[in-house]
Amino acid sequence: MVHRSAFVARGGFNPKLTAPEGTLIQVLADASSRAAAAHAEFIAAVDNIPSGLPHPDGTQRIQNASSKLRAARDDMKSAHSRLDTFMITGIVPED
Repeated sequence: MVHRSAFVARGGFNPKLTAPEGTLIQVLADASSRAAAAHAEFIAAVDNIPSGLPHPDGTQRIQNASSKLRAARDDMKSAHSRLDTFMITGIVPED
């Protein structure tokens, strides 16, 4: 399964994938990309504090980035769960 999602994430096409499986893998790849971008944004916000004590505006930026990262990881977890359910049951779960 991992090799398939990595292949699709790089824009490849695997003719052995079913249409629902390909769609679910693409949703997972997209969610993973959003989580990686949110993680980078969070790290940038935290690293932007040279003294270790954030300015009040910096605190809000960290909280915003943290919320965005949490939401992106929740989406990725949901995408993983939907793909796993499909792989086990053969039934595409609801959103």
